[in-house]
Amino acid sequence: MNSHEDKNTHEDKNTHIVIVGAGYAGVLAANRAAAKGHQVTLVNDRDSFVDRIRLHEVIAGIRTPEAAQIPLEKAVRPRVRLVIAPAARIRSRTVELATGETVRGDHIVVATGSGAGPGGLEWAETNHAAVAGLPPGASVAVAGAGLTGVEVASDIAYARPDLRLTLADPIPVGTSYSDSGRRHLLPALERLGVRIASTNSRRWPCH
Repeated sequence: MNSHEDKNTHEDKNTHIVIVGAGYAGVLAANRAAAKGHQVTLVNDRDSFVDRIRLHEVIAGIRTPEAAQIPLEKAVRPRVRLVIAPAARIRSRTVELATGETVRGDHIVVATGSGAGPGGLEWAETNHAAVAGLPPGASVAVAGAGLTGVEVASDIAYARPDLRLTLADPIPVGTSYSDSGRRHLLPALERLGVRIASTNSRRWPCH
């Protein structure tokens, strides 16, 4: 390796990478960049990593919100610097925080994903409270029969067999599954008492 290559390698190792968002992509990017020897700062609005693929269990009450989170300091490598604050703006290799402070880096990686709203932790907690407050015999309609919809409907039906569950989607349930998966899925939903409804309406019934 010549001196020019040595210099480039040294500069690469001292590159400061700022990652905004500590979801699956953000944590993975931070750990991989740190493993390569880069200086890494991870900016996130909470001090925990939310395991979003477990949030359907939070809605059903099978898992607590706390059990669906991991402290960020345990999710990332020790050399990753954590900045817990909402990012307000990104420009000119600088992340401006809601606190008024700034974090500057050689490269900015935006990994905020879907963020808050539908699919987030607060959304799961809100829906859990709604389901938990329903009296026996109440109806629950889950709109969308993709992987998440199937998991939400089946977990609620398992945790609250006293409720009437409907899984609604204009596309037949299990379309994205393999033939063997579909043969298992439909009888399983039937055993749990989940009713399948095909509808072309975007105004879903919700109770």
